[in-house]
Amino acid sequence: NLSFLRFINLQDNNFHGVIPPEIGRLPRLETLSLYNNPFGGRIPPNLTHCSNLILFGASRNKLIGNILVELGKLVKLENLEIAHDNLTGHLPTSLGNVSTLQDINLEGNYLEGGLQVTLGFLKRLAVLTLVTNNFSGFFAPSIFNLSSLSVLSLVDNQLSGSLPVSLGYSLPNLRGIHIGGNYFSGTLPVSLSNASKLQTFDISYNHFSGSVSISFGNAHNLTCLNMESNDLGGENHITGTIPLGIVNLVNLIGIGLAENRLTDTIPDSLAMLKKLQTLYLGGKRDLNCGCGHVFGRVAFIVVADITDAIAVTA
Repeated sequence: NLSFLRFINLQDNNFHGVIPPEIGRLPRLETLSLYNNPFGGRIPPNLTHCSNLILFGASRNKLIGNILVELGKLVKLENLEIAHDNLTGHLPTSLGNVSTLQDINLEGNYLEGGLQVTLGFLKRLAVLTLVTNNFSGFFAPSIFNLSSLSVLSLVDNQLSGSLPVSLGYSLPNLRGIHIGGNYFSGTLPVSLSNASKLQTFDISYNHFSGSVSISFGNAHNLTCLNMESNDLGGENHITGTIPLGIVNLVNLIGIGLAENRLTDTIPDSLAMLKKLQTLYLGGKRDLNCGCGHVFGRVAFIVVADITDAIAVTA
């Protein structure tokens, strides 16, 4: 009955039962924060009566059922966060109508089907996190045209497709791309060298091919570069040599290039990466390792896996 109520924050408690349908009687409600409770049941359809809702956060509960098609009526919604629940079904196309959406986090559910092309209509979307679901099919390329996109996390799904040639230009605000554990293929776009804000790049456990021809010239903020193989019935077929441009990534903490088809010698210049802590190069039977040249000069390296590399004189 508190029709003027604008904020409800019940996170980190032990509330249980269902989200009461009477929530729809709060037309001025802007924030509904229910994180970290054992709320169960379905998202109440009456929630869509809260036409001023900006944030709906119900991550780490026990919610079941589908994401309501009616959520597309919440035309002021900016944050939709229902991660680590038990949601099922498809992502409704109606979400593409919520042009105000900036952050979608549906990680750790049981959602399935394809990612709707309508997501490409969300011109303000900055963060899309769909990690560990059952999404499948061809990844809608229109999402790569969202210039506002900062973080794209699709790890552990069954999505396919390729990275567009213009990726480094079309996403100028990109800080993280995490698509490991899918079925993406094709070559790596050279334009990634221009992704000056990129911090984490994880394409592991996919089917990419071709040589690593990225110079990484402007990607000075990159801290994690992971292009390791997969265990989904094959390996990444990335070939060629370790790109010398990696030495320009002075903030790199981790490099993962294991189980590819790289050849030649591990470049001595990797020793210039003073912040490097993890280096995974295992399973490269055609890669020579002058271990003393590199590891003797990187003071803080914690994990170094060079299994099957051919050792040469340090």
